[in-house]
Amino acid sequence: MKNYLNKFITVGILSLIILSCKQKDEYDWAKVFPGKQIITGSDSIKGNNIDTSQYFAIPRGGSKYDWVVVRGPLTITEDKGHPFIAVIKANSEKDTNALITVTETTWGGVQGTSDSFSIKISCFTPFNMEQLLGNGQFNCYEMNYFPYKVNITYVGGDTIENNNFFITGWKLKYVLSEDKDEIVKIVPASFNLDGETVYVKGQGHYSVCDREIKVNFAITTLFGDTITNGAGLDRFVHL
Repeated sequence: MKNYLNKFITVGILSLIILSCKQKDEYDWAKVFPGKQIITGSDSIKGNNIDTSQYFAIPRGGSKYDWVVVRGPLTITEDKGHPFIAVIKANSEKDTNALITVTETTWGGVQGTSDSFSIKISCFTPFNMEQLLGNGQFNCYEMNYFPYKVNITYVGGDTIENNNFFITGWKLKYVLSEDKDEIVKIVPASFNLDGETVYVKGQGHYSVCDREIKVNFAITTLFGDTITNGAGLDRFVHL
């Protein structure tokens, strides 16, 4: 009798599981409403097809995603196996803007509200030291100060030199990354100012396409027992 009851209970539990699965299989997918989509990703991309960036919609099993370029020289490739991801390149050699949209359609054919996303395309040209420096004549625009002329010269390898940092006459060297990241770093240096030692360091970006160099710098000075810090942004634009 005990074995019979155990078998009866087991059969009952299995029946409940099967009924539950059947109810799930009969779920009305047409009732799934996706709501409004939201695109996430970088708001800027380098042109000249040098950058590849991913943009994401809200994922949902069984949904299809329609990615569209509304404006701008972009190329969209849907990520294989992940339709909610768009892989984008910009085929522009100048600064411009682009706009994309995505619309989700559920498994049941319900279309949600699309979302749009603006992307800034920045000009890009592969590294060329001669094109970047030209004749070496630049205008420097330092934060809150009038522009002044500087000479930037090539000193060898990946290094250039500014002959008049912050109108002090100090010579400051910069190292260029020579890749698509276009990073420029100040070679840390020290100078004498009224008998005190001044330390300078910093980092920024350059653009061969714009023939421009931007460097965030920091200055540290020790006056007696007091440490004084300063900072600024130098922007060098080729004349």
